[in-house]
Amino acid sequence: MIRVRNGKTLRRISRKILKASGGRNIIAMTAIAMTAMLFTAMLTMGGSVLETVQQDTFRQVGGDFHGGFKRLTEDQTEELRTDGRIRESGARLGVGVLSGAPFDKQYTEVSYMEENYAEHSFCTVAEGRPPASGKEIACDSRVLELLGIAPGVGAEVPLTISLGHGTARQQDVTDTFILTGWWAFDTAGTAANVRVSEEYAESVLSGHGFQGNSDFSGSWSLNVFLSSGAHIQEELQQLLADHGYQSESMGEEGYVNLGVNWGYLNSPMEGRDAAELAALGFLLLLALRPRTGGRGRARPPYRRIFQVSLPLALADTLRSGLNTIEDLIIPRQLALFAGTVNAMADYGMIRGMVFPVLMFPAAILFSLAELLVPEFSRCAACGSRNRVQYLAKQGLRAALLFGLCAGGMLYALADMLGELLYQNRQVGGFLRLYAVFVPMLYMDALVDAMCKGLGQQNANARYNTLTSFLDVVFLWYLLPRLGLDGYTVSFAVTHLINFALSLRRLVRVSGIRPAVGKPALAAACTIAAGCMASLLDGVLWAGGCYLLLLGGLWYLCRIVGRDDCLWLRKLIGGRY
Repeated sequence: MIRVRNGKTLRRISRKILKASGGRNIIAMTAIAMTAMLFTAMLTMGGSVLETVQQDTFRQVGGDFHGGFKRLTEDQTEELRTDGRIRESGARLGVGVLSGAPFDKQYTEVSYMEENYAEHSFCTVAEGRPPASGKEIACDSRVLELLGIAPGVGAEVPLTISLGHGTARQQDVTDTFILTGWWAFDTAGTAANVRVSEEYAESVLSGHGFQGNSDFSGSWSLNVFLSSGAHIQEELQQLLADHGYQSESMGEEGYVNLGVNWGYLNSPMEGRDAAELAALGFLLLLALRPRTGGRGRARPPYRRIFQVSLPLALADTLRSGLNTIEDLIIPRQLALFAGTVNAMADYGMIRGMVFPVLMFPAAILFSLAELLVPEFSRCAACGSRNRVQYLAKQGLRAALLFGLCAGGMLYALADMLGELLYQNRQVGGFLRLYAVFVPMLYMDALVDAMCKGLGQQNANARYNTLTSFLDVVFLWYLLPRLGLDGYTVSFAVTHLINFALSLRRLVRVSGIRPAVGKPALAAACTIAAGCMASLLDGVLWAGGCYLLLLGGLWYLCRIVGRDDCLWLRKLIGGRY
């Protein structure tokens, strides 16, 4: 290659070009700088928000450990904590819970905590020192407030501790302790804490012994940090298996109660989210690509895109903020409820166990909803009103029948599914309660999809924002008074309002006239089949009988006809 010494010439030309278009270049550089600042600010704020949400979740859980093992013996604790995969650990010996007034409305645990356990469970002594020996204690400010004792080192604190609380061997021990330290009570959590010395814990538990998974008193808890926060559950399960234990079946030998900190479960950006964002970015590039009209002028559709995307983005941001507020106030307001001490645990059971089972069958319906959006858009663009009405009627009918079938199945098999999936019949009770709302939830998903296909996404955004705001208001008012019943009432009312508004919008835009008689008859048949099937034992037997009963009743009542049966037969046979 021939080297040409033209650097000086190029610099001179560049300077003249810059001077010739000085104003335009200044604007371009300013725009680049402002864009860089915007993205920097967005990333910084986004990281801060995610960190804040995660810390709030840790406070609700009661610690920032990756996970932990509960109801262990001392030997099991020492065996597990020496595993090389555990980077850091802390242990606690449960003593009991405080009983009697004024602690009948505030669940309070009494235990001996290692300092590392206390530090990562937000029980670090802020004033004074931890208990060292004898009847010394440290506690949070909530305990002192309920007792009416002013915080001060050396103060006498009378407490009644219930050993084996809720078991046949329950007994109360009353002692007067010396306060050595305290810390501020965290309102995001539900339980108050009292720390005692190891000497006192061992002496008071000497005659109680270890009673297994049914008793907090006398059992050890081991919270651990692994090398990373990825795949926590899988690593902890493998760790247990390598030591001869398991966490799946409570009634079988070697069972250990395993808990994973759900503050680490929802990563800020999962693979699916990244793929969706990449697809969205590619579509935006295609949409923003300049297009040449008949006269050769570029006509990028910026205005139409922003008219649609900006209101939706603002509504989505507002709704996300309301959902965050909802997640933050639920633990705080449940802590004010005086009905049960396990309200927060029951709420976690509903969100983490019941809702995934409840919405699992909806995956089929969601696929249908995704297909209906472009079809409705095409029909609306072509002015095919008859086709729109036909699709709307058939979609509503399919969603109703599928929702009734799935809801009745979940209602009939609720107890058996709770026992089969989680070894917990209490989950079955909650599943039966929320199965009643399944038809409405499933229909609402399809109605929203049809409204979006007809260009009513702004209306959907308004309805969603309104119901999110009502959720916050209802939860703030009802949770301290009704506990989880207040959450159920809020869930039912806000989802019913959202569904009613969306259905009203669909009826107005499409011009359809929804029927009432046959849907009511289909619901009555579903109730009858579900009640009869719930009397049977065995998931397969009860489920099969339910489907046969429901299909027969629907056929006899002409809810479904011969054409529907032929279509279903072809669909199952893969010939449709």
